[in-house]
Amino acid sequence: MSDVKPWEIQGVPFNTESKFWSHIRGIMRKGWSRFPVKLEFIKKFRIKVDNPNPNGRNEKVWGMKCASCGGEFSLPVAKKVRTKIEALTGEKFNYIEINHKTQAGSLKTKDDLGRFAANMFYVNFDDLEPQCKICHGEITHSEKFSLTIEEAKLEKQVIAIMNDKLDKEWLTDKGITPGKNAKLRKQQIIDYLNQEELKNGNNNT
Repeated sequence: MSDVKPWEIQGVPFNTESKFWSHIRGIMRKGWSRFPVKLEFIKKFRIKVDNPNPNGRNEKVWGMKCASCGGEFSLPVAKKVRTKIEALTGEKFNYIEINHKTQAGSLKTKDDLGRFAANMFYVNFDDLEPQCKICHGEITHSEKFSLTIEEAKLEKQVIAIMNDKLDKEWLTDKGITPGKNAKLRKQQIIDYLNQEELKNGNNNT
């Protein structure tokens, strides 16, 4: 058997090992998006929820209840519709995603492949749960970086502020003089949020 690696073959769309495994993860995720067990799970547990589209024809649409925050959210919609909803509401569109209770794990080597595929596809309804996109993102972040959910929530909040280039404005609104660079400003936001969390914790005791 040849020892030529897949990413070493001329003409393939991935020319490094990292790009190869990224390509495989993409194929897996695409397969999961239409996986029959996932679709049947949605069909069985879906409920009618408020239509997030202010201009929608129907008052209620199909959705699910988030297992973490308890909110009721619609199922995903086409990107074009999502963009319209966000323009009308002025908010990021939050919708339901189906989470694996046991994470699929890393997929960086040939030895990872079987376990990753098994964790992703060898599932029944007990292995799945509906999560809104926000909560799902926090769970994924916490698993990836070995954080508590509360720590992941804080980090995701900071990342959103930084990505939207609102860090200087955010700090100024809080009466804080923004640091000279993004790294300092990020730490200022983290410190402020940690202090607020501590205050809220003390007030609840």
